[in-house]
Amino acid sequence: MTEPRLPQLADSDIQGSYPALLRAAQRARELARATGVPLVYWQDGRVVYEYVSKDTAEGSPAAPSSPSPTSES
Repeated sequence: MTEPRLPQLADSDIQGSYPALLRAAQRARELARATGVPLVYWQDGRVVYEYVSKDTAEGSPAAPSSPSPTSES
């Protein structure tokens, strides 16, 4: 997956926020897989609980790859 082009902003903190969010998402996947708990996120107006496989945890740090069919409204 290619990263979207972001406008050049004067504030370096804002420029670094997108890569930081990607790193945080990747770390959350790794931690969920290692501890056997679901990754919980909001998608399409619903809370989704997804158990992360090894392939997903090591994959792209972007948005969750395939939502679990188990979700609550």
